[in-house]
Amino acid sequence: MDQSPFNLIANSLIAKISSSHISQASLDIGVYDDLQNFKESLLSIKALLRNIDFVKVQIYSTQLWLREIKHVLYDAENVLDEFECERLRNEMVNAHVNSRNKSVTDTVEEMEEQQIIQLRNILQKQKFLLVLDNVWFEDPLKWGELMNLMSSSMEGSKILVTTRSHSIASMMGTIPSHNLKGLSMEDSLFLFEKIAFKIEVGREIVNKCGGVPLAIRLLGKLFSDYEIHEWEFKTDIEFWDVTLDDSILPARPSSYLHMSFHLKQCFELFSLYPNNFVFHSSEVASLWAALGLLPSPNSDETLIDVANRYLLELMSGSFFQNFLNFGTSYYFQIHDSVNDLARSIAKYECHMVSSNIQNVPENVQHLSFAEDDLLGNSFTSKSVAVRTILFPIEGVGASSLAFLNMCVSRYRYLRILDLSDSTYETLPWSIGKLRHLRFLSLERNEKIKRVPVSICKLYNLQVLNLVGCIKLEILPKGLRNLVSLRQLGITTKEAVLPENDIANLNSLEILNIESCENLQSLFVGIKLPTLRTLTVTKCGSLKSLPLDINHFPQLETLLVDNCEYLDLTKGYDNLNSNLRLKAIHLHSLAQLSTIPCWLQESTSTLQSLLVVDCKNLEVLPEWLSTSSSLVSFGMVNCPKLMFLPNDFHRLTALGYFRIEGCPELCRKCQPQVGEYWSKISHINQIFVDQPEDIKEDEKEEQLEEEL
Repeated sequence: MDQSPFNLIANSLIAKISSSHISQASLDIGVYDDLQNFKESLLSIKALLRNIDFVKVQIYSTQLWLREIKHVLYDAENVLDEFECERLRNEMVNAHVNSRNKSVTDTVEEMEEQQIIQLRNILQKQKFLLVLDNVWFEDPLKWGELMNLMSSSMEGSKILVTTRSHSIASMMGTIPSHNLKGLSMEDSLFLFEKIAFKIEVGREIVNKCGGVPLAIRLLGKLFSDYEIHEWEFKTDIEFWDVTLDDSILPARPSSYLHMSFHLKQCFELFSLYPNNFVFHSSEVASLWAALGLLPSPNSDETLIDVANRYLLELMSGSFFQNFLNFGTSYYFQIHDSVNDLARSIAKYECHMVSSNIQNVPENVQHLSFAEDDLLGNSFTSKSVAVRTILFPIEGVGASSLAFLNMCVSRYRYLRILDLSDSTYETLPWSIGKLRHLRFLSLERNEKIKRVPVSICKLYNLQVLNLVGCIKLEILPKGLRNLVSLRQLGITTKEAVLPENDIANLNSLEILNIESCENLQSLFVGIKLPTLRTLTVTKCGSLKSLPLDINHFPQLETLLVDNCEYLDLTKGYDNLNSNLRLKAIHLHSLAQLSTIPCWLQESTSTLQSLLVVDCKNLEVLPEWLSTSSSLVSFGMVNCPKLMFLPNDFHRLTALGYFRIEGCPELCRKCQPQVGEYWSKISHINQIFVDQPEDIKEDEKEEQLEEEL
């Protein structure tokens, strides 16, 4: 399969143009023919650039030209996204007037019948020359109706149909057909040189266009943007078959060159982060999905699965370090040299602004900010095509209203707006005009009190993160309108969440509820059929959390943290949970004395169990030893925990084992000498804290040796 970046971008655009939604929308506003012409140009570009990979081009001027093509394709993608935005808006409007739609449709059908009768009467026994130019409508039934109308109503009339579709030509029946050829080489060269200029390899370039005038004009326009001397190549250089110059990739793991283009694009986004940054897989997946970098998932997958597959591929290629596998999610860092590689490759599209580096490339697509005092007059960007604004460093956020207003007014194609750690008291109402926005984060904004209702018009929004907005009084009304939302993070002073609105989010996969101190109950009778990850943190008044497979059929990750009154053993007496969890993380739960028995239903699926700061945890259940899929196990700061289950050694899939802050259990798990060492010695990664008395003994031995 051809994995060149331009062909893959072009394929994506062609698929969008060919979709029924875009076709209908373009017909409605009268630009159908223009889109089909552009589709033809894309097909020509694909043929022209079939074997070119951007990072393999060794001629600097050629790199500039290829980047120009890439930006043209990105601009086209933005335009097509406008159609999709309009479609979603229309769907939401129509959803409120369904009761009226039927009567309107009936009226339209009656009008169509009357118009056909009137047309038949007008055409009766008349002679016409009917010209249908550049036809793309491929419904054979409608064509049949038109032909029958013509044959029954018109005498000796002539019909001329022009089309680039062979299937449409075949529908014309008895109408004589003529296949037109492309321009000759001389005419093609004449057209190219008229738009651009005469260059030595012009004939080779034009030959790639196959005589298609649109492709010739497009390439001619691109060439005309540069001086003649930039394009005068030596005749012995094969323009389209170039080799990799080592100077382009100063740090080059060989596995990078074998990545798919989708994965290469994902990899380049790491250049927006500083060295030693700790990544979490769900955040990375959200960014990749928001930018449309992930291919469509298989029937049994979601985009999270696709992203995790990519991360595992990068891990296997030694791009990551300190990689921790928690079953359904991962933590990891990137080698400094690998980060340098990402920056080198993506330097024209991804840029991290700091006090040392403020000169922003003209056509930059993705921006991140390392400091919060760079947002005044010192920062300027001419690009209007920016898709990403990030503040990746915790504690560093935006504070300038001028900067926020600039983002909203100038960057109309923004897909990611990460205002983490910002200090805004409110957002402008105009933020609802960012129709392309997929990712909006106000995480840890401790001043904001309200979010404008206009954000509920962001129908493309996939991620809304309000976690840590501790002064947020109320959530915006109309959350149910965010039909594309896959991830929602909530912090609010409300005592009752808008659960009915949340239950109507039919794409919701991740729900994070944090610091909702007035919240006493959750999910009473509410179904969340697509939810995969649930995180409940710092909800001090929460007393119950009923979960079962009927209401949460896809739930696989459960994290409960610092809910002091929550008792996970209550409320399940008459409830068969039957959940199939893959990851269970329990933190700072004072009520917890053992693992709740209703979690036993997940033994066949459980991959990760982590318990932290549960001071009253005393016993691990024996059924835990039957968790044959368990790969990650950790007990941290549970001082009363003293024993492992008897058959713990049967957990042969276990690859990560951590015991820390559990003095007696740590003693029993000491390497070579501990009572439990034979049960855990088969595990690949073992981290066992040393009890204080052992540490003191080692200090004494070390002191004696020194003396």
